[in-house]
Amino acid sequence: MTTIIIKINGRSKLSQLLVDMAEELAKQDKSIEVSSEDIPNRTTIKAIEDSRKGKTVKCINFDDYIEKVK
Repeated sequence: MTTIIIKINGRSKLSQLLVDMAEELAKQDKSIEVSSEDIPNRTTIKAIEDSRKGKTVKCINFDDYIEKVK
């Protein structure tokens, strides 16, 4: 089996065309499988890890938040 991974950032007409073509091929040939998986970027992954480690900013209200993130 050969696996091809294509990351498409954005929703341009050309990228949507590529997705549509891959899905159509999968309909025509059952040996082709298309799956979409949203993989978070590095910044999001780091934020999730920090959150799990308890590295968060705890605030009473929005004004308190603004003061702490300055």
